[in-house]
Amino acid sequence: MARQSAAKRRHETDEWQHLISGDRKILGGKPVIKGTRMPVSLVVGSVGGGMTVDEVMHEYRLTRAQVLAALTYAAEVVGEERIVPLLP
Repeated sequence: MARQSAAKRRHETDEWQHLISGDRKILGGKPVIKGTRMPVSLVVGSVGGGMTVDEVMHEYRLTRAQVLAALTYAAEVVGEERIVPLLP
């Protein structure tokens, strides 16, 4: 696969607001890929568990933009979290 330009990658990840939604009627309001019942947490957990973006796309029938939107959304949420010290 050819490497994408940095500008194209930024454009894909900047669009997460259009691809992620939350509705109390769908999975109790958890963030999902818009138009689906696919939770962002499942997408992120799949990548965290070792699946590649391409594998996640194939397994869950998502687009690259949807997978990247889920990852970007999760990164923004974590980036805004209050850090609570953890005990050793």
